Amino acid sequence: MRAEELSEEATECRQELDQYEHRIYVCMAAGCVSLQSEELLEELQDAVEERGLEDMVAVKGSGCMGLCAKGPLVQVQPAGLLYGEVSPRDADDIVDSLGEEPVDRLRVPQQQQFYGNQKRIVLENAGRVDPTSLEGKAMWAKLFQDLTAVIDSLGLCLFTSFELDADDYCDLYNTIVGEKRESDELVQTGERIWNLERDFNLRAGIGPDEDTLPSRLLQEPIPEGPAEGQVHRLEELLPEYYRERGWTEEGRPTGEKLAELGLQ
Repeated sequence: MRAEELSEEATECRQELDQYEHRIYVCMAAGCVSLQSEELLEELQDAVEERGLEDMVAVKGSGCMGLCAKGPLVQVQPAGLLYGEVSPRDADDIVDSLGEEPVDRLRVPQQQQFYGNQKRIVLENAGRVDPTSLEGKAMWAKLFQDLTAVIDSLGLCLFTSFELDADDYCDLYNTIVGEKRESDELVQTGERIWNLERDFNLRAGIGPDEDTLPSRLLQEPIPEGPAEGQVHRLEELLPEYYRERGWTEEGRPTGEKLAELGLQ
């Protein structure tokens, strides 16, 4: 999947969600899950169903919303509301308040220094797309693998990627080395590293059969929560990942790809 196709998929997801008059997002990151956000999600879904509002109100789990100390967190769109320290008992009040006055006792001010100093990158669109969709995931896997190879080569901590993007790392590199590289060139260096490692592994007898995961992830469905019943869909993802890499169906770098990267 190319960037243009991914953009189209994102647009379709947003259009699908925009059909709902109200959208409620519940944080499903680890901190909020430990504080019963899974139960909260179920209570909100039940409250919507009890009122017959399924065609008007969407209730979805989302990624981290940032202010973990106020978890569980809930966003209400398009009203732009953020609720904190929400319990399953608050579900009815939140649903009943849609289109009316907000639930003031739960509101978290968003115009504060904590948020003003943040620049969301990886989780910028948390909650706006279906986390179970496979569309575009192979492309993102390749991109972040290439970028993390660059970060490792620069001797930097991977945690910095929570805040910095490819342009930032390129600025750091150019400042230290005294060059004027573009970020695309730097990311391609990471791609070169991945292909070199792959070629080395193949020559050492480590083949595509090793591109797998523990059987528990592939065979045992998640027992509960927003992803209940899901298993890792590796068989669907791996062929697309190979295509994104420019490798053969057997997961081997093609001569064209190695030549493109200057590895032949």
